[in-house]
Amino acid sequence: MTDFNPGDSFFEIYRIERLIDTGPYGEVFLVTHLQQNTPRVVKILRREAPGMGSILFSTARDRFRMEAQLGGQINHPRLVKVYELHESDGILGLAMEYAPGGCLEERLSKLKKEEPGLAIEASARILLDVAEGLAVLHDRDMVHRNLSLRNILFDQQGSAKVADLGFAQVKGTGSSRSIMGSSLNGAPAHPGTIGYMSPEQKNTMAYLNSTSDVYALGLILFEMLTSKPYSQVSPGTHIKEVRKDTPAWLDDLSARMLHEDRDQRPWDGAELVEILKDGLEKGPSPEIATAIRDPKPVEVGVRINTPQPTAPVAMIIEPPPETRLRSAAAGALWEASGLRIINLNKGADFEMVHVPEGEFLMGSDKRRDRNAYDTELPQHKVFLPDYWIGRYPVTNEQYLRFIEATCYGFPIGWKGGKIPPGQEMHPVVNIRWEDTQIFCNWLQNEAHNQGRQVSVRLPTEAEWEKAARGTDGRIYPWGDRTPDEDFCNFGIKTRHTTPVGNYSPQGDSPYGCADMVGNMWEWTVDWYSETFYQESPVFNPGGPETGSLRSLRGGSWISGAGSVRLANRGWLDPCESNSGLGFRCVMGSVEHFGPR
Repeated sequence: MTDFNPGDSFFEIYRIERLIDTGPYGEVFLVTHLQQNTPRVVKILRREAPGMGSILFSTARDRFRMEAQLGGQINHPRLVKVYELHESDGILGLAMEYAPGGCLEERLSKLKKEEPGLAIEASARILLDVAEGLAVLHDRDMVHRNLSLRNILFDQQGSAKVADLGFAQVKGTGSSRSIMGSSLNGAPAHPGTIGYMSPEQKNTMAYLNSTSDVYALGLILFEMLTSKPYSQVSPGTHIKEVRKDTPAWLDDLSARMLHEDRDQRPWDGAELVEILKDGLEKGPSPEIATAIRDPKPVEVGVRINTPQPTAPVAMIIEPPPETRLRSAAAGALWEASGLRIINLNKGADFEMVHVPEGEFLMGSDKRRDRNAYDTELPQHKVFLPDYWIGRYPVTNEQYLRFIEATCYGFPIGWKGGKIPPGQEMHPVVNIRWEDTQIFCNWLQNEAHNQGRQVSVRLPTEAEWEKAARGTDGRIYPWGDRTPDEDFCNFGIKTRHTTPVGNYSPQGDSPYGCADMVGNMWEWTVDWYSETFYQESPVFNPGGPETGSLRSLRGGSWISGAGSVRLANRGWLDPCESNSGLGFRCVMGSVEHFGPR
């Protein structure tokens, strides 16, 4: 049997780089396409391999041919692209896209013993990616039939892709009993991977429908979150019985996907996509706080025992005298036509915009916004004193200035204590509510050191909402027009945060605030109450006096259009954080703007 080694020429157009995997009848190689100088993967099958008879080789050739044909017809970012089929001297070679992130099986194998499974957010995102790929196949009346941990691959950005269409049931062809296993007693009625088949795939010769793939994906979801194959638990076991922090909506979805009666499952990939987006649009909740923090984080407000760095000097830069109008309240902020800027001497300026005193419409009117939730009702008038609010959310660069001055702990994702490359102007995320309090106290002290007696804190829900929508009750910062990619970062379109101000000025609020919706959820100072909008005072309302959850506003890059509406309200345990959650600050006079 011919051996292939790194550097060898392959089908005259590839150079072998390394062996990726081996099987009983062939190998998988990483190769370079010599003409295009691009990496690809070639899966080969050998006619001369031990145990490879003529029927088996003919069946495998048919599989490869079908994959190549489908690859020419389908091009989607959630499906591994198949380029071409080569055949020479009893060797079949199927060339396909290279996925450098490896497969899902490898990710699960790297989990530590104490980890219950993959992070919930990561699992939901993988599930969504795969569902989007399946939706393309199901729209063509195809059933994949071979979903497994090894056939879910990851690209360079970490997005999941569905691989291996060789066993797909295609409209107009036979149901294809597993010829490769038909000589064995108990062979399944359809081809696929044992352990990832629906009951009907194993037991019936009839055509399958898309719900068979839904069941297989349910098996994968269960294993992602619990590290246990579903076959190792009692039939009907819910994920939440094994992993307590599973959100209720995801646990319910899993149970539906794994229902023995296929009519009780979501119908296809497209329906799964809608269910997943709806679940993720609810925003962070006490059950879906997905970021896993350092097991030994720096305690809130405590400095670690390391040499004290030279702290940057903060300065308050007032507007020119001719633009100032002194407020009637002693010690109040200057009201300026421009911006208030807090400068930290390293380019990390805090720009604050002025929100004048007066009434605004808070909450939703269902006659205007049919997507409004009950927690946003009723729409009512609220009067707020004037204040200043961050033009942008706090950025990584600004948070770094705070860390340098206080030796406070780094957020998750800052490997080696460094901002992720190229993300200096992205909003800082993975921040707990307690972290925001320490940051605001530091910023306030810096202002006091410069002789400016101001109070700095998180905004109330009312302050956040007025700064975001102005006074006219609009649904989004720019008006009532449904958002698209020109106005904000939402709907998993970018798959991560974007630099602050990326959607200015078209996505800005009437007062000039940027990124008020999408990109990342924002903490507020208020405790959360479902009925607060029914009970809130007319003048300068704050949230309830006590509670267990803090309010969030604005939605994130994951959220759909319904969750980036200005009146939409989220919530989270203040001790939790995630990769879609940050904050911005407000500032006002000490007399009229004290801590909440």
